[in-house]
Amino acid sequence: GQKQKKSLISLPTRIVVNLIDPGSLFSGPLRGIKKTEITAEALKTMTAVQHSHDRDCATIAAIATPPGPGGIGIIRISGPEAKPILIRLFRPHRERPITSHQLTYGWLLNPANDRPLDEVMAVFMQAPHSYTCEDVVEIQCHSSYLVLQEVLALVLTAGAILAVPGEFTKRALLNGRIDLT
Repeated sequence: GQKQKKSLISLPTRIVVNLIDPGSLFSGPLRGIKKTEITAEALKTMTAVQHSHDRDCATIAAIATPPGPGGIGIIRISGPEAKPILIRLFRPHRERPITSHQLTYGWLLNPANDRPLDEVMAVFMQAPHSYTCEDVVEIQCHSSYLVLQEVLALVLTAGAILAVPGEFTKRALLNGRIDLT
């Protein structure tokens, strides 16, 4: 028979990915969207989950506001780990439990050093009373690309995977929140 060639694929230690628009990952730097570094190991994990059958059960996150000038940017998180991720990253101004549909003022902290990343408003929406009919968290932060990318990177590091375009709406459809009529 024929000999099969073995191909060895090695990933660099660090790679650059576009966290704002995963659909334009290969569109080049002409888009003007800043990029951020993620370790190769983190990318392998994100890719494995994105291609597994468990994707519909995973907690997803994305920047929910369009790029461009504005004062507030929103990071949306949906899935079973949405509230635990918020609890790990968010410190409210006043100590009180996070309750559904109540906007809370506080700071988003980097768990690596407990330093504040941004002053934010956060809201938790308990399933099924959310757009996706899942637990949803929205973090409203300052809208600079750098801040939005850093907040999204923290959320991904805390256990969410990057949502693909249309994934929140797909979940709303699959969970009966919206229909095609």
